Formats: sequence, structure tokens, C-alpha cells
Amino acid sequence: MTFRAGVHFNNRYFTCEYSLNLWLTTGTTNIHEQNVALSRIQKLIYHELTDCVFIAQTDSKQIKLYKAAHMRVSELPEEPLDQIIGIMLYCKLNAVTEGRLRIHDLELASDQGDMMFYCHAEEENIGPFSVQSWWHDPGPKISNIKGTDKRIVAMQERMGWSHYGLDWEEDNIEPVKESVVLPFRKDDTE
Repeated sequence: MTFRAGVHFNNRYFTCEYSLNLWLTTGTTNIHEQNVALSRIQKLIYHELTDCVFIAQTDSKQIKLYKAAHMRVSELPEEPLDQIIGIMLYCKLNAVTEGRLRIHDLELASDQGDMMFYCHAEEENIGPFSVQSWWHDPGPKISNIKGTDKRIVAMQERMGWSHYGLDWEEDNIEPVKESVVLPFRKDDTE
């Protein structure tokens, strides 16, 4: 698989083209669930991560600026080097497949990293990704960052795999809507 994404590193924005190789084993004999799991991987890579900006979660000022520019941001526990993005993908892709497919090996390279592949496998110490966060969530989220618009009242649907038609057969759960009331600033009401 190949995809493009932005990277914020050393106070600069770069675009990267990533090449991703996966070695999979099946965890279910149900062919529908195998296909759903594969489609989840593709949707996460091609829809959620393509054109996002990878950034260290400690760079909160820059994250706010990217969000204000309506860019998708994926915050990571460390600087977004190829090795860190590869470990995140290893964790996240295994989470979204929920055992129906198992990624036991993953290789990631980028044009910014001279197309040198970094390999990740089950035996690897996942370091900062051992902390429970969005990279262990089976949903399509790529961040824990909340929206920044403070001037509207909105009914927001929590995005899940049902939004893409990629639930398992036993999942017939209606999307949950939650009210979000955001305060008006004095200058917004004039």
C-alpha cells in the first residue's frame, strides 16, 4: 500500500509518500469478516491517514494551528519519524481488524527516509504505544484531538465503522449522537 501524508518535524511541514507492506494471517474462517477487516485497513490508510498531518502530541500550539486550518491531525507520543509511524500502524491496524486478520509483520518506508524500510513485528517492544490511546481503539479514529469551533451548537455523530458500512455481522448498533454545546464569546453575539 502507498499513501501520502504530512509530517510536522523540527518546526517544519513536510509531505511524505509512504510505502507499507503487511504480512497477515487470518483469525476467522468467516470470509465476510476477513473482507471487512481488510476493508477497514484500506479505509484507515486511504481515507483517514492519507493527507493527515503526523505530529508529536507535545506540539499543542502547532496542532491548534493545523486544526484551525481544517487539516486532519494525527498526534503521536513522539516525533513522527518513520519508525514511530510504523509502530503506530502496527498497533492501530491490529486494533481495527479485531483479531479477524492479524498483522504479524509490517514494513514502512518513506521518501523522506530514503525509502529505507523499518520492520515491526509481534516480538517488538512498542515503547510509548503501550499506553492505551487511539492507536489501540478498534474504530477509525486517528487522534484524541477534539474539534476547535467554539461558536456553534452541534449534534455530532461519533464516527465508527458503521459510518463506512464496515461493522461485523453481529454489530447492528445505531450510531450514538451526543449534544455538544459550545460557549459563545462576547464578540460572536454582536
